[in-house]
Amino acid sequence: MQSSVGESERSEVGGLRYTAQNLGSSLGTAPIGAIVISALAAAFTAAMAKDPAVSETVRQRAGIRIESWLNFVPADQAAAALAKTSIPPEEADAVVSAYRTAQLDGLKVAVLAAAGITLAGFPFTRRLPATGSGYGRVPARTRGTPPGGPGDSTEQHEELP
Repeated sequence: MQSSVGESERSEVGGLRYTAQNLGSSLGTAPIGAIVISALAAAFTAAMAKDPAVSETVRQRAGIRIESWLNFVPADQAAAALAKTSIPPEEADAVVSAYRTAQLDGLKVAVLAAAGITLAGFPFTRRLPATGSGYGRVPARTRGTPPGGPGDSTEQHEELP
């Protein structure tokens, strides 16, 4: 981008470029994170609902925790937290297994969503220039021509930073 504007405008273009890049990173990260957490919550709730090893009491307690706050933590950390509760070990194992499955499902949904968002953005990029304007570029030497020899056109142009 900076090579397609004059030298006096480069600092402004650089500032706009970095502002747009940071804004895009922030706006891209937030929705994908929300999608991951939402997909994790939905998949975890569904997995526990269809697992007969998980009691109704544990489903209800987990549902309350999911509605109030759900964090993407490693399955081993979830297993350690469940070990400190009064939930029987077999049931805790079923909950951790459901959580592991839900983690993978949540990540798959987020990757698909990111791909969909990327594909949806392609039509908006069709008017972007495919190449720079050439301003500030130095033509390449003819292959096999020594610097300053015949066919070297670099001596006619000033190099710009």
